Amino acid sequence: MKSIIYIPARSGSKRIKNKNFKYFNQKPLLYWTIDFALKFKDIKILLSTDNLKWIKMIEKDYSNKLKNIIINHRPKSLSMDKSNIIDAIKYD
Repeated sequence: MKSIIYIPARSGSKRIKNKNFKYFNQKPLLYWTIDFALKFKDIKILLSTDNLKWIKMIEKDYSNKLKNIIINHRPKSLSMDKSNIIDAIKYD
């Protein structure tokens, strides 16, 4: 049985704009999370974001690993500061 790792990545951070794509040690913060998740065997990664630009970047940079990564575009209404993560999971 496969497990699922759910990675929510919204673009609306209040303190640090687009923090998921701020660079740390020469790669975006979000890529550290994806790379860690890819270390697990027999898993699927479900990455959910409201940012189409990020989707294109991830598809390009992880093109050889897309069989393990499902990328979903969720609406802004489920990516707000007060949005409930459960609602985003149900949407995906």
